[in-house]
Amino acid sequence: MLSDAAEAPTVASDDETEQRIESLLSPVIGAIGTLLVGVGLVVVWNPSLVEISIEYLAVYVISVVAVIAGIWYSYRRIVSSVSESTPPTVEARSTTSVPGSTFDRLLGGPFPTQADRIKARRRVSKRLRRVTTDVLDSTSADRAVGSIEAALADGTWSDDPVAGDFFAEQTGDRTLRDRLETVRLAPHNPFVLGVERVVGDLADRYLPERTTDGFDSPETAPHTRRPSTFGTVRSTGRWRGLGAVALLAIGLGAGLGKPGLLLVAGPLLLVVGYAAMDVEPPQSITVERTIEPTDPDPGQRVQVRVTVHNDSGRWVPDLRIVDGVPAGMTVVEGSPRHGTVLRPGASTWFEYSVQAARGPHTFESPYTITHNLSGSIERTFRTATEGDRTVTYGLRPDFEATVPLRQQASSHVGRVLTDVGGSGLEFHSVREYRAGDPLSRIDWNRAAQGQGLATLQFREERSATVVLLIDTRAAAYVAPDEQAPSAVDRSVQAAAKVFRALLNADDRVGLAALSPRGCWLSPGAGHVHWARAETVLTDDPAFSTQPPTQAFHPHVRLPKLRKRLPADAQIVMFSPLCDEESTAVARQLQAQGYPMTVISPDPTSDGTAGQTVGRIERTLRLSTLRKTDARVVDWQPAEPLPLAFDRAQRRWSR
Repeated sequence: MLSDAAEAPTVASDDETEQRIESLLSPVIGAIGTLLVGVGLVVVWNPSLVEISIEYLAVYVISVVAVIAGIWYSYRRIVSSVSESTPPTVEARSTTSVPGSTFDRLLGGPFPTQADRIKARRRVSKRLRRVTTDVLDSTSADRAVGSIEAALADGTWSDDPVAGDFFAEQTGDRTLRDRLETVRLAPHNPFVLGVERVVGDLADRYLPERTTDGFDSPETAPHTRRPSTFGTVRSTGRWRGLGAVALLAIGLGAGLGKPGLLLVAGPLLLVVGYAAMDVEPPQSITVERTIEPTDPDPGQRVQVRVTVHNDSGRWVPDLRIVDGVPAGMTVVEGSPRHGTVLRPGASTWFEYSVQAARGPHTFESPYTITHNLSGSIERTFRTATEGDRTVTYGLRPDFEATVPLRQQASSHVGRVLTDVGGSGLEFHSVREYRAGDPLSRIDWNRAAQGQGLATLQFREERSATVVLLIDTRAAAYVAPDEQAPSAVDRSVQAAAKVFRALLNADDRVGLAALSPRGCWLSPGAGHVHWARAETVLTDDPAFSTQPPTQAFHPHVRLPKLRKRLPADAQIVMFSPLCDEESTAVARQLQAQGYPMTVISPDPTSDGTAGQTVGRIERTLRLSTLRKTDARVVDWQPAEPLPLAFDRAQRRWSR
């Protein structure tokens, strides 16, 4: 199967070949048509000339050529429509994926060949078997690996016979009624039915909160990429069909001696000839864009006004323009598309509103398409733009809840209760009096009972050194649907709130990115330090709204991170935990002595079989991390972060 990059040159070369053939045939056919129209007019004026057949031998030959050319153009018109460029869809260009979408594509296809179908089914079966083994290991009383494998092999792991037989090596024990039931439920694809039954059984065991039965059908349309035609001038072939009718009329009229057909072809030839001689559309179009406001709050709507000027000194009979809305922004009102006719020196404008969650967004140059009056020639280009280009969403770190931290603390005074006795509020122990102890800490009740002087000790409150580690690898740009905020967007916004809350509690806070685009801000305190953090979270490429194109190499990035981490630091990691790599990083840092708290924004859904598998896999990872003594906050999409903290703390206190 060819890749998109391999297919694009082939398509482009085919178009170029067709246009070269048409450019060579058009003058010849035009000359033949003009000659035959003239002959037809002479025949109509003096019919007796038809009797001189030898002089018309050339006419008969030319009529055959005209008929052949007409048939060629008719065929080209039937197999290919009018060739016009289509601008990209900019209204909601998503930068995220949905967990489980790859599983759904492997399950539903389409598949170019039967070999591709077989490979996809093997990958689906392998992944589903691994998930099933992990779920059975977490929920079954007998967790021996051999017992689980035996249950999968003989189909006894599930009460559903279809699900049980999916991994079974022997299916001969199934009754004829069970087999007929399988065919009735899935007459075209029993494999898909088996997968859905297995996933449904696993969801019943491991996702008790799931309330729906069955699964939606995933989108199976092929994701193809058409080659870009912007920056070209080309023929649209709009009048190819009319030219074919004219050629056929000329050929048949001349060959059969039907002057009426030649007369019919005359007006058609005039139209086709005008389209062939029409000039190229102008390119002198300028655009001015105004954005208000350019520094909105998170989620605020931004109004965009685009003014288009015709500076060419010629009419533009067909102008189509699509503004370059950045990926990651969604058009919520109006349309970034506009079509009009512009006279020389005239202007037009249109407005629309966009919205995004966070970060800087840079508008691209508009996509512009112009046609001449006949529509036979198309020019596509990116228009030079003046005015505003960038929108930067600020952070809103308003946060009233207390961030739960581990007991590891620094030597600075703060709010983290330690096991060290000293000054504080919570009682710790009693020790013998020492010279110089404050009178306020002497146990006078004990002294009054004649037991001597003793000093009360309280649990010291010290500040914590916290590093916020944000997962911004490409795998973290996931969401429950393509239009929802990604897990990275939610993580960055939550990190800003947690950062400010910890600073207000006199803790020292730093920033780091789990990303190929590395970022590090050493732990610090104070308003100046918050200003640095706000700039980093807003503008640093590591926290971009676009996923990185480079691969993340943990064996390179993690040693650098460990060298920078203070010895007394604890880590608050923000990650959706949608792959094994993120879980491995958290476990490794926890094992190396850095107390770990993971705030995990949930990006999963359960509409399709693949999405449900993605949710089960993430739930298994959360369970794995909890077994390592790491604290995990499972943060649901519609849940305020303080409520997620409260729910997690109740779980930790059990």
